[in-house]
Amino acid sequence: MNSVINVKLNIASWIFVVMAFLLAVQGVIDGLPMHGFDQSWPDHARFHITWATVSKVGFCITVGMIALIPLRKAERWSWWALLVFTVFGNISLLPAAIWQGSGPRAGFEIPIVIGLIALLAGLVLSFRVGFPSRKDT
Repeated sequence: MNSVINVKLNIASWIFVVMAFLLAVQGVIDGLPMHGFDQSWPDHARFHITWATVSKVGFCITVGMIALIPLRKAERWSWWALLVFTVFGNISLLPAAIWQGSGPRAGFEIPIVIGLIALLAGLVLSFRVGFPSRKDT
């Protein structure tokens, strides 16, 4: 594989790893303490926020592993899996945050958009993995 492509894949993989780490940490330090331990919430609601946080962390660990191993090996399926992460792990945050009546803090969309731009940059850098040219195959 071409050294320029290797550099692009390394950069793209670290973009995905960092973003997955940030999303996992956000759930643990923001969502769980704010709601998971809130005694005013019913036990069932606290169960769901705890379960969602653990699921999010697991999802993000999986994304990091995909970015570090199969994406760097230029396995085509990995690019598509990271596209799904970009769409459902980040883009979906905007409508979910807007839909929620109690709403997030002011300026919530700024880190989401910055993260989205970073993830899109990672997808662009690794585009040839998802869409190899004939000479790449």
